[in-house]
Amino acid sequence: MDDEANTGLGTLQRPIKVNSPEFEYVYVANQRCPCGGDYTIVRQALMLTTPPSDRLECRCQQCDRERVFVFDIGSFFGQSEKYGRFAKTDRHFHEALLRLRIGQLTQAEERFLRVIDPDEGEPNFAWALFYLGSLYLELERPAEAYEYLSRAVDIQPLDAPLHQMLAFACRLLGREKEARQQLAIMLELERRFGVSDAEGEV
Repeated sequence: MDDEANTGLGTLQRPIKVNSPEFEYVYVANQRCPCGGDYTIVRQALMLTTPPSDRLECRCQQCDRERVFVFDIGSFFGQSEKYGRFAKTDRHFHEALLRLRIGQLTQAEERFLRVIDPDEGEPNFAWALFYLGSLYLELERPAEAYEYLSRAVDIQPLDAPLHQMLAFACRLLGREKEARQQLAIMLELERRFGVSDAEGEV
């Protein structure tokens, strides 16, 4: 799993895989500081590593806490024809939401899978993982729901709705202890940050 880059300016972890430069900004926009604030990008630097990486230094708008995100850009670096492909991913995402809202679940599933396609989409798009997992709960496929919801929670651990839906999947799988843990996290996040909308930034 591709995890968040780090929690401070000096402790880098594995870079986050992205398939377009635009998604780097979407990813950061959907992250939350532990204080509840949003991040502003203050500096960006290309790192000619193997694979090449993009380093975004950020600062919380509320508490000034600093955080670095490092993205693996090897799938598109130097290939200008791939730089704008997030537009297609974004279109699939909004089409999938529309299909989900009008009850066309098969078509919604197809589009969400395109959104998180590891080669053509963005596999670390947490809100797409969340909605796909929620769709699988509606289709009574809790094991698949658990897989995608767990990935969403790993990417955005400070978003209460993700923990709530993961708790539902755990309960359907008979994982009661984990379900209670996820609900406790959800309630604590709602206490700290209030109830948030489940759609995300794009």
